[in-house]
Amino acid sequence: QGLFVRGLLRLKFMDQLSGYLDKASASFRQTYSELEEVVMETLPKAERAFAYDMPGFKIKISGKEIQDWKGTIDPNYLQIFLVQRKSGITLDLWNTLDYYWLEGKRAELTRAGFKVMRGCLQWNRKQSYPMEVVKALLISIKEKVGDLP
Repeated sequence: QGLFVRGLLRLKFMDQLSGYLDKASASFRQTYSELEEVVMETLPKAERAFAYDMPGFKIKISGKEIQDWKGTIDPNYLQIFLVQRKSGITLDLWNTLDYYWLEGKRAELTRAGFKVMRGCLQWNRKQSYPMEVVKALLISIKEKVGDLP
């Protein structure tokens, strides 16, 4: 993409993000800010994204482009999105290389206070979001995937 097109996409993303955050609770804004810091520190090649009406990040996970795929989730990216719902703040972690990876961490995540669902973690506690647990998850993905392209 050309520099001009990338600039327009960046402006669109910033408009979507600021619109979303303006309507979100203070705890969500704080959690998103902390998540952004953890993602960019742990996965420096991550791109900020806004998709499925959620702010988040996507990280290229394959050096080989999968062009012909079905479904809504692009298999070329690990996608991390945060959303505020009535049931709490939900962290969507879509790892197309291993759809069931959260299942292997269910006991640990449940002990930390998360409700573990397929591809996402729900947090409905009054305490602050356990970002150290999220960072450990991202590190485990990075180790499993290897050097990201």
